[in-house]
Amino acid sequence: MAQSKENVKTRPDLGDQEWLVWLDQQPENKGIEVHALYRQMVEWAFKNGKTASRLRLLNWIAREREAMPMTLDPPGVIKPIDPDADCDECDSTRRVIVNDNSTPCPKCRPAEEKAYWKRRGK
Repeated sequence: MAQSKENVKTRPDLGDQEWLVWLDQQPENKGIEVHALYRQMVEWAFKNGKTASRLRLLNWIAREREAMPMTLDPPGVIKPIDPDADCDECDSTRRVIVNDNSTPCPKCRPAEEKAYWKRRGK
């Protein structure tokens, strides 16, 4: 018998405490404090006359997951360069000479180097 999508997450086969531990161990909940969120949800439900249910907690976790900051840098953001890093292309000056012009090093600063040439129409 196939389980419904809802039963997979609510795990009716587990008690509440075991379910919270199971939720905490799920990879998609990494970085979310499930037990703290559960306490907040129960407190909110009590104050607002709502029922504290597993589905409600899953919605709170989903909202928390959506609000987590991204770990990827958006395009156009240049990461700071380690000043102690050694580069064999630019001798750690972070610039190279191209056609009697100084340009950012393609190895140390690839995004800046790409923007440099894009501004020049190449």
